[in-house]
Parts: sequence; C-alpha cells; structure tokens
Amino acid sequence: MPLSYLRTLEQDAYTLAIQFASYGIFRVGEIKGLTWDTKNENIITIKQQLVEERTLQDNMTFSHPHRVLKDPKGNPFYSIRTEELPEAGIAILRKMKELNPLYQRLDAF
Repeated sequence: MPLSYLRTLEQDAYTLAIQFASYGIFRVGEIKGLTWDTKNENIITIKQQLVEERTLQDNMTFSHPHRVLKDPKGNPFYSIRTEELPEAGIAILRKMKELNPLYQRLDAF
C-alpha cells in the first residue's frame, strides 16, 4: 500500500529512493553511494556508502557537513555485496538517471 501511494506522487530523488529500497536490503547511505559503474544489467554492487560528516572545530562548534564515501557499515565480508534487482527496481534506477543525467551518483540528495 505505501509503495502504491508513493507512485502517485511527483517522482523525485526521495520518493524514488524509498521505492528502490523496497527491492533489496539497502541502507540510505548505500543508495546515496551507488554509482553507475556499480550497475551491470540487473545486478548492482554495494561497495560504498555516502555519509555526511562534521568536524569539531577549535571554537567547539561543528563545521558544515561535507560528504564522504566510506565502506558500508559492518563486516566487509557481508556488507560489500551484489544484489539482483527485478525489472521494477531497474526502472527506478533509470528514472533516477533521467532526473540527473550529468550526475555520476544515482541520487540527487
């Protein structure tokens, strides 16, 4: 039911990412870290995640967030993996690419 509702909304990076997450076991950062070179036909490789980090400055305030690519959370033996997607999942990836034709990563967050 929630997926059918999401499909009625204007399709943007957020609604597409939520729909995409239902076709596999993905963390948000893993979806943000996907690049087009990690997709091969209906198989994607999870090998990184995109996280936002802040650093504590000398005046005890945090810096503005900056994006960093890191290994996925957990044991690398399990967290770096390949996932097979159904055609509906691939269609979502194509739509993400359509929304961001010049962007290397799949998202626009």
